[in-house]
Amino acid sequence: MELIDIFKLIADEFKDIGDDVINSHLELADRRIAKNIPDYVREEMVANLAAHRIDIALRSKQASGAVSSISEGKLSIAYNVVKAEDSLDTTKYGAEYKQLLKSCVITPMTRVC
Repeated sequence: MELIDIFKLIADEFKDIGDDVINSHLELADRRIAKNIPDYVREEMVANLAAHRIDIALRSKQASGAVSSISEGKLSIAYNVVKAEDSLDTTKYGAEYKQLLKSCVITPMTRVC
């Protein structure tokens, strides 16, 4: 299955975005993910990271972060500031990417005797 097909399956909400834009984000995401990850997981990671970046790009035209408070008199809305290390948690695609990444990491085991 091609990367763009995986992307469209995972992120069907972006079906109105042109293939050239999607492919550009897929290429950028592909560069950021290690090549030694098995393809069956890596392709899904690339698609999720690209979808995350597109989602963030679309949101950046709006306010970012979750709403932290709302006032009615003289309307006021405050947003939380998103820390760079938490940015993957701001979209469902970023969260899925992190989950896939965790599934690929093998940590050394220690034993206390």
